[in-house]
Amino acid sequence: LAALLEKALGLAPLGAIYDARPRGLDPVAFLDYGLKALGVSVRLQNGELLDDIPREGPVLIVANHPLGGLEGMAIARVIAAVRPDLKVLTNELLRRIPELADMFIGVNVLDKKA
Repeated sequence: LAALLEKALGLAPLGAIYDARPRGLDPVAFLDYGLKALGVSVRLQNGELLDDIPREGPVLIVANHPLGGLEGMAIARVIAAVRPDLKVLTNELLRRIPELADMFIGVNVLDKKA
């Protein structure tokens, strides 16, 4: 069943990229590796707006990423350059990615209280 789901969802190429990763990457290095391995380059419009993000102290950034993980990776990478203490509220299943577990705060999205 797992192999069938992997094929149906097109996850095999992602698995190969993950298996080829260098070991021991911190979250930012892992995001860099993943974006590069997927052939993604990030270009910012109005990049100077990042200067408005406080370098320390509490800050909340809310962002929609309708296409899923790819934008989430790019957004996290851009913000982590300004805020190395970045924490991302995400589906708790994504905390199973060891390289990103410290960056993520997991939420059970199927829980009615979530």
